[in-house]
Amino acid sequence: MRGKRSSAGTLSRKSEQINVPMLLTLAYDIPLGESFSLRIGPTLGLTYVSMKSKFNSRDEVYNTTGDLMRGTSTTLNRSGSKAVLSYGVTLGARWAFTENLSADLQYRFQCTEKLNLGLSRNYGTATTHQFNAGINYQF
Repeated sequence: MRGKRSSAGTLSRKSEQINVPMLLTLAYDIPLGESFSLRIGPTLGLTYVSMKSKFNSRDEVYNTTGDLMRGTSTTLNRSGSKAVLSYGVTLGARWAFTENLSADLQYRFQCTEKLNLGLSRNYGTATTHQFNAGINYQF
C-alpha cells in the first residue's frame, strides 16, 4: 500500500521603499485676527521613488511519517526607481503669542502619478498624509 504525501509551502516578501520629495508649495495666509491666521496652498513637484522587493518561496513535500522527501527554494529580487510628478494641498494654522514667538500646525496631502517601476506589477499611486507642528522664534 502506498502512503499519502503532504506538501507545505512558505512565501515571504520583504520590501523597502524610499521616497524623496522635491516640492514647491505656494501658501496663502488668511489673517483671522491679530494673532491667528490660516494657511492654504497647492503643492507641486517631483518625488524620486525607489523600491526593492525580495521574494522567498520554499516548497516542501513530506511522506506519511513526516520525513522531508524533497524541498525547493526560490529567491527573486526586484528593484526599480523613477522620478514621478507629485501634487497636493497644504492646510495650516498659525498662532502668534508675541511679535517674535508663534506656533504652527500644518497638514499636507501629497499624491503621485501612477508608479510603474518596471517590476512585476503596477503599484498605483503613492499618497502621503503629513501632520507637522512647530514653534517659531524670529530674532
